[in-house]
Formats: sequence, structure tokens, C-alpha cells
Amino acid sequence: MTIYNAPVEDMMFLFDNLKDNKNYKEIDKFKEISSDLVKDVLDQAAKINQEIVHPLAKIGDDSPCV
Repeated sequence: MTIYNAPVEDMMFLFDNLKDNKNYKEIDKFKEISSDLVKDVLDQAAKINQEIVHPLAKIGDDSPCV
């Protein structure tokens, strides 16, 4: 079985560059969102995808719903 590693570091790179954008800083509802919060959310989403979603892909390939 192939191993899927979610590109969390790439996503964090994009977020870190976005949060420094002047237009992003002007949006009040995003002011409390920190890099740590985004990293935690992405880590948990990656864990779900790596441990639950990815293994289901093989099952779907072997037994498609046709």
C-alpha cells in the first residue's frame, strides 16, 4: 500500500505568506487566527486523511461502485 503524507509544511508556507499580506491583516475576523492554530488544524486534517481516507481509496479501487 502506498503511503500518503499530507503537505502540511507546504500549506503552512502558504499561510505564513498570506498572513503577512496587507489585505489579510485588514479583515477583523482573521486577526485572532494564529499560525499555531492553523498548524494544529492542518495536522489533524492530515491525520484523518492519512489514517482514514487514504486507506479507503484502495478499497474503492478494488471494489468500485459500478
